[in-house]
Amino acid sequence: MLYNANDDRNSILAAIIDSSDDAIISKNLDGIILSWNKSAETMFGYTEAEVVGKHISIIIPKDRQREEDMIISSLKAGNRIEHFQTIRRRKNGTEIY
Repeated sequence: MLYNANDDRNSILAAIIDSSDDAIISKNLDGIILSWNKSAETMFGYTEAEVVGKHISIIIPKDRQREEDMIISSLKAGNRIEHFQTIRRRKNGTEIY
């Protein structure tokens, strides 16, 4: 019974993430993309299949790479990342502000 409740909960959470208007991307502490929702596909132009397993730097402009390195270092240290404004890059090379 517990197994089914967990499966149901995971299905509900997955549906929420997939139907969100916000781009939701998960990555591990090495910066490897683990999941990528439909809004991320729309925003960045990459399908989930194109980016899962790739490094997050695929969407980070070269001049912002140190920023991502600091984020990952901070996460590895157990810190929480507050909201901040940044620039990211679409598949076609245009930047998102």
